[in-house]
Amino acid sequence: MGFNCRSDSSAISLMPNKGIAFWIKVSRAVALAVDIHSTLYNSDYDNYSRAIHPPISTWVIYQLDWSGFQQTGFGVAQPLNTVLSSINSIQFKTLSEILGEAADVFMDEVELY
Repeated sequence: MGFNCRSDSSAISLMPNKGIAFWIKVSRAVALAVDIHSTLYNSDYDNYSRAIHPPISTWVIYQLDWSGFQQTGFGVAQPLNTVLSSINSIQFKTLSEILGEAADVFMDEVELY
């Protein structure tokens, strides 16, 4: 799941912000990632990302500083500050590669800080 930063999908700068915060609860053990998508460098899909492992059935708050996000490494390395200057979407995704694996994921109060 994810969202565009603007309704017309145009980019915003996340440079004034230190990171992203949100509450999350999951129904079973699942690894998730938060990806930031830049309009400048997205052709190889090696976005800056941060993995999380929420506890089961308990609401927990995450505060993820941009400095903790990294590229996977299969694409062209891009400077984080340049990427943060032109973000058009933020995506939350599972990291499982098991066909048919499912979990309920609940999120609340997503905000930039």
